[in-house]
Amino acid sequence: MSRKLHVVDEKILLTNNFTLTAENLRIPLAVFVTRLIQSVAIIDLQTSDLPSLREQKSHLDAVTLELKGLSPAIVALDKQKVLLAEYKSNVLRLRTDVAGQYRQAWKELMIRLLVVALIIGLLLAIGHVSRRLALRRVQDPNRQRLIAMIHQFLTLLAIAVVILFVLASNLKSVATYFGLLSAGLLLALQNVIPASLGALLLVGKRGIRIGDRVQVSGITGDVINMGLLQFQLREFDLQKQRFTGHVATFSNSLVFLSPAIGLLKLNSTLENATKSTGSDAGTEPDLEERGSVATGQG
Repeated sequence: MSRKLHVVDEKILLTNNFTLTAENLRIPLAVFVTRLIQSVAIIDLQTSDLPSLREQKSHLDAVTLELKGLSPAIVALDKQKVLLAEYKSNVLRLRTDVAGQYRQAWKELMIRLLVVALIIGLLLAIGHVSRRLALRRVQDPNRQRLIAMIHQFLTLLAIAVVILFVLASNLKSVATYFGLLSAGLLLALQNVIPASLGALLLVGKRGIRIGDRVQVSGITGDVINMGLLQFQLREFDLQKQRFTGHVATFSNSLVFLSPAIGLLKLNSTLENATKSTGSDAGTEPDLEERGSVATGQG
């Protein structure tokens, strides 16, 4: 609407310039016609002298002939003046209508933005309350962090959908857009989605916790970090009964792979034996002792 109003203003400016140019064309012609008429007006029509009358007649014929020659230009300029006046009137009326539509569009936009702000505020409040209620019933830090991330993702997704639907002028195009967007997201997130679903299984009742000793693809270690897409192990050498100092990172999607290369949670007997060996050796660093204690607690 703003661009349309700008175009109409440009048309009005061009019309005014064209009208001024047309008036400049009319001025010299009007001056010339006025002089011709004045030259006829000074003729003395009361004289009875035949030569004078003949001279006056020839002068009138010359003026008449000259006016006839100028008549097409006079008619064209008069017609141009009428058309420009009518066009300018129509353009001014159009600008009034466009200005009214522009103000109405601003009002509708402000109302929609206010509605969006209220809905976003309501969604944020609902998300905050539901997250606090969910976290109050969960004590595990891993589950709390995962629940917080899921709540944040769902809240942002709901806000994006609300903004799109409120500001969209055609719901049919929105549905088409969502279809294309969903197909694109499924293709782009083909590795992220299994990892996110795997995180839900890993933090379940039969999953793993930070401090648990597990074996993944032949690598044994203690869980030191768990995220939405991956988890990390601090590698432990079972033969030497000490930590190697290496950190291995695995995708959460491995829970959907074959058990031959999947995740194995070591039993408590092996953990207790490891803890006892570490205590008898007495030469492990403090970092290893803390890892063993965490394993015993897990």
